Amino acid sequence: MLGEEAGLRFAAKAVHLAEKRVRSDAGVVRRFDWRRGEWQTAGVMSRQVVLEVPEGVFSALRTEPAEMARELPLAAAVKWYELGKLSQAKAAELAGLSRYEFIHALARFEVSPIQETVEEIAQGLAREQ
Repeated sequence: MLGEEAGLRFAAKAVHLAEKRVRSDAGVVRRFDWRRGEWQTAGVMSRQVVLEVPEGVFSALRTEPAEMARELPLAAAVKWYELGKLSQAKAAELAGLSRYEFIHALARFEVSPIQETVEEIAQGLAREQ
């Protein structure tokens, strides 16, 4: 397990984090913690979740553990946004992206950034008049 953690840290550094980065989205500041190999949200409580993944899943998805570790938060955020369980802002926060980046990521998953039905939009317009 220790070797895998070191591999994840190395992969995270190699991806596009060659130097310490700070990301900001509407006042939320995230810093990459090199020792832990993960993004940390400044001033926001967070919890770590450990997920056991059967080896066969990596070959089925043709992916490495480090790539899956980066992709899973985005996939979960997109799905929960699509189901209406998370707002766009919270889903972007979960994915570690700005809202702008999250909206563009939605296109990869073929999910509309507009989650209101035609009826809901019409009702909203009617209330505004």
